[in-house]
Amino acid sequence: MKITISITVLLFCSILNAQDFQVPQSFSHLKKVSLLQYPNVFAFLHVDFINEFELSKEFEENNYLEEFIGIIKPNKNLKHEYLLSFTVAPSADDSFGFYKKTGNSYEYSFSISGKQIYIPGNGSIYVSGHTNNWFNEKKKFTFENDTIREIAQPLYHVGLKTKTRKAIALYSDKTESKKVAYLPKGANVEVIASENSDGQGYFLIKTSFGLLGWWQLDHYFEPSIEGLFYNGD
Repeated sequence: MKITISITVLLFCSILNAQDFQVPQSFSHLKKVSLLQYPNVFAFLHVDFINEFELSKEFEENNYLEEFIGIIKPNKNLKHEYLLSFTVAPSADDSFGFYKKTGNSYEYSFSISGKQIYIPGNGSIYVSGHTNNWFNEKKKFTFENDTIREIAQPLYHVGLKTKTRKAIALYSDKTESKKVAYLPKGANVEVIASENSDGQGYFLIKTSFGLLGWWQLDHYFEPSIEGLFYNGD
């Protein structure tokens, strides 16, 4: 027995989401798919994605925690098709899953952690989201041989305008041999970037005057800069 699933493509979003989330200009041509159960989760897909598909009852029962979005081609020049899904399992671990389509069956291939995904159909996949990391992280992957490979960045952009919870020092390099500035508690700062995708190392900080310096994450549960927190387990 098979059941046909039709996913309604929502071309609008709530006032709250419209204020909180801005679509990057480079992806404005993609079709936005919203998931009603998850107000800040979106998939931006090439317009020819398929939103009507059949799933066997057994497949649905085995993947009951998945929200299925549609059939997509990561690379329009190739024949490979994938069923795209979203899940928060097992413990608020937001991620998008890819199931390779072979005839009428689907086999799990890989997952990407994130809350927003962009698939323009050129072989690249982009994700963003504050999930299992310290900030709203943006990553690019290239699709090849039924899997993905992350494109390395020199730094990960953070872009958090905030203030210090405690006094901190900024340094000219990560050896901390030369101090750039000393900032008191309550100083306005902008977290420009992180050296690591997991945020566990150094962050590049800009002072209200415009000086730049490196600061190392000091406390896991309550860092000295407000707004940085690990969203995950």
